[in-house]
Amino acid sequence: MKGCGVARNIEVPTGMVIQAFGLFSEAPIRWQSYFHPRKNERPQKTD
Repeated sequence: MKGCGVARNIEVPTGMVIQAFGLFSEAPIRWQSYFHPRKNERPQKTD
């Protein structure tokens, strides 16, 4: 769980993350890789 707010009776499966700033029950549950992509999945720098 990431963020702050009310998080009652929330079940987050292994490998998943929920992020909210308010009610966690209204936030989508996403794969952890959404927040921490593998090195080869990160956008490439164009500098």
